[in-house]
Amino acid sequence: AFRFGRTAYAFQCHFEVSKDLATTWFDNWGHTVFKHLDEHRGNETLKRAREGIVQYSAAAAEFCRVVTQRWGDLVRRNRVARQGSRKRPGAAA
Repeated sequence: AFRFGRTAYAFQCHFEVSKDLATTWFDNWGHTVFKHLDEHRGNETLKRAREGIVQYSAAAAEFCRVVTQRWGDLVRRNRVARQGSRKRPGAAA
């Protein structure tokens, strides 16, 4: 993760991945694991991934919610600060 400026953040992950979407990915693309691992290790890897989604999906969704909320709050605060620092035409100096 990194920040650029005051409100631009980048994360190398997919916050949008829900338990259902991850399961769909495993079902549709899990076979690609076997291109890099033998059958036993591939099956174990997919099993651990599926178990991890079940175990951690609620915490991951909460993390995503908190990060998104805090980023939105930061953007709003900076927008208000920028607008407050601009002189409005006709406003008293």
